[in-house]
Amino acid sequence: MATDATVDDSRRGDMRFYEDGDFIVGGLIPITYKTVVGGRSVPCGGIALSSALQVEAFRYAIERINNDSSILPEHTLGWDIRDTCSSLTVAAAHAMNVAHIWHSAAGRGCSATRPDVPDSGFQNVPDSGYSACAPRPVSAVVGPKTSDQSLAVASIFAPYEIAMVSYGAETKVLSEYPLAFRTVTSHVMQAHAIMDLMKRFEWKYIAAIAMDDMYGREGIQEARRVLAAMGSVMPGDGGILQSQERSWLTDDEKADQSQ
Repeated sequence: MATDATVDDSRRGDMRFYEDGDFIVGGLIPITYKTVVGGRSVPCGGIALSSALQVEAFRYAIERINNDSSILPEHTLGWDIRDTCSSLTVAAAHAMNVAHIWHSAAGRGCSATRPDVPDSGFQNVPDSGYSACAPRPVSAVVGPKTSDQSLAVASIFAPYEIAMVSYGAETKVLSEYPLAFRTVTSHVMQAHAIMDLMKRFEWKYIAAIAMDDMYGREGIQEARRVLAAMGSVMPGDGGILQSQERSWLTDDEKADQSQ
């Protein structure tokens, strides 16, 4: 993978990896994230090492499948991996583009031709438009990572019956979409695990800190519901923003500040 690509604040989420094949597997991965450079906030300005490794794992898995003729004989898989820039808005924009390409190709009743991009590698590839039948539509998508992004993407894909598999979403709401899947368990199971611990150690009172996002809020709500059913208590609404700033105060702290 080349490492000389640059990302600036005028180009959000346009980092893209493409390899042609008979069937294309899409990927929505948060390769970049917002960072601060010279005191200035730069969207998509930093590259996440863990996500770069995910891209390599994605490509490696598909190459292994293509090299094993017993899995997909006479067919090859390609990939269309796009950067979500750790942003719900960018993820949704990519999903709409994927759906548009899929719908356009299906409406023409033709097999899409390969897009005018290099065969493989680390590329910043702008959309090549929707003329003819290019680019080739994806057959299914891996990602996005977070619950909020996955719900947004699932709602866009649902009318087109495009399947997606999130590798990080934990919200149980995703199960309402028949072609949206996840590889991790719902946070509902975490709440029940907390309950089992409390029963084992006979705890009656616990405190919890959660991130101020869908995962944190739904997890706390489910934990409260389960704990209330067993007569235990979880006080306050404590939480922190993903930027590490304080988001909420506990009930006691709110009361102290109001005095």
